[in-house]
Amino acid sequence: MRFDFSDEVQGKWFDFFESKENEDGTTTFLDPKEGDGKVCFRRPPPDVLEGIYSQTRKNVEKIVRDPVSKAMVRIKDYDQTSEQKAREMELFWDYSIQDWEGINDAAGNPAQCTTENKNKVMTRSIRFIRFAGQCMKLLSEVESITAEDSGKN
Repeated sequence: MRFDFSDEVQGKWFDFFESKENEDGTTTFLDPKEGDGKVCFRRPPPDVLEGIYSQTRKNVEKIVRDPVSKAMVRIKDYDQTSEQKAREMELFWDYSIQDWEGINDAAGNPAQCTTENKNKVMTRSIRFIRFAGQCMKLLSEVESITAEDSGKN
């Protein structure tokens, strides 16, 4: 059996699918249509997330009242400005969207999978945001099932 031991996390390709918001506030995801493009997503491992957080968060200690014991306790938290939060999301999606094919701009021209274009689509297109969120959820579920199965062996 062969395994990839490089530092590069391999992504999974998803055919683009539309979604619609229902009257009750839930979202229905539709089947992919032929020729709508596909996107390769990957979940950042802990070391990558820590690198993103170190650039976008300031760790602080706060003293708060424990609701159970009523005693004052020290907790670790973080402070983050809205600009830092935006940068964190940009870094997260730049890493998570590994590549795409068949994704076009409004004029129908192929859009390059660049940091700038990833940021634009993740801040301006609710269609793509829903799609990306669902793909990341599916990746997370697959990882959970894989982890459970490996624990049983």
